[in-house]
Amino acid sequence: ELGAVQGGSMDSLLFLDLAGIKLPLSVLIVQSNRQSGDGYVLDDHAERAVRDLQRELVDVGRVTNLDDGLKLLAAQHFDALVLDLPLLDQSSLSDLERAHALFPATPILVLTNFADGELALQVLQRGAQDCITRDNLASVDLVRAVRFAVERGRLEKAREQAVRRDGDTARQV
Repeated sequence: ELGAVQGGSMDSLLFLDLAGIKLPLSVLIVQSNRQSGDGYVLDDHAERAVRDLQRELVDVGRVTNLDDGLKLLAAQHFDALVLDLPLLDQSSLSDLERAHALFPATPILVLTNFADGELALQVLQRGAQDCITRDNLASVDLVRAVRFAVERGRLEKAREQAVRRDGDTARQV
């Protein structure tokens, strides 16, 4: 029910009403370029974005490395995965591919320090729904980006089901 949303903007209320996304959403943040025990924390912009997620009725789980994140994804449902990849290098892109291969139905957003257009395109080609740089985090509403990624995932799943259903129908004829 929309009345349960507190402090949300009119845009988010309209989006929720039109898309029918269930609340609360659950989001897992994986700080992928770190080893267990590194004590790595998000920068101020990212911490503010996480607080915004929590204020907008989003349950946020956090782990400090990809292996722990993948174990948690296998054990419990998350509507979206935010991969915090400060440096987009070959190792980071491999982490993204691994997460997408294991959990293709889970929308993935990548948060990074720097990504030129070509690198951001590679991130999308390797399975992410969005690539957000910290420079843009102040202007990009992470809550909205997560909700849009979840909705795109839902629409893609519905499209795939329709294609399978149409294929089954065609084989029966």
